[in-house]
Amino acid sequence: MRFQTIGGLSFDQSIEMPDGGKIIAADWSKQPSWSKQTPLHFWNHSLFRLDRDGNVVWQVRRDEGERLEWARMREKAEAENSTAPSMRSPFLNLFLRFSDGTTNRDPLTVRGPSRAFWVEGATAICRTLDSMVYELDVDTGVAFNKTPFGIREW
Repeated sequence: MRFQTIGGLSFDQSIEMPDGGKIIAADWSKQPSWSKQTPLHFWNHSLFRLDRDGNVVWQVRRDEGERLEWARMREKAEAENSTAPSMRSPFLNLFLRFSDGTTNRDPLTVRGPSRAFWVEGATAICRTLDSMVYELDVDTGVAFNKTPFGIREW
């Protein structure tokens, strides 16, 4: 996969939006110089929506749902700028689930394409380093944790 850079954000996956903007899964290890966030906060909020000119519309916010203990631990670690690897949960994979239940993920790599085009009625899905699955509201930038309890793919 080839990385692109817009506004200091490096990425290898995007969803092209009808308004000319895009949603990107930023390379969490390459924080742009303009970001004043702690590295851990940037790592854990590595999805962005950009307008057609490359300006940030939103940076993802997470809603962990019933995983309140995980949310509290992650937020505390981000506030303290923890370096604990167990607190790193960057978004690594972005793909679409269409209204008929199919996805645009490659069945062999289980990754979404480097460039996808938004389809009305689709749901943006993002996965994290720690195997969590989120549904992303493309308008508000809130990612809702939908990972079933007790289930891991590996």
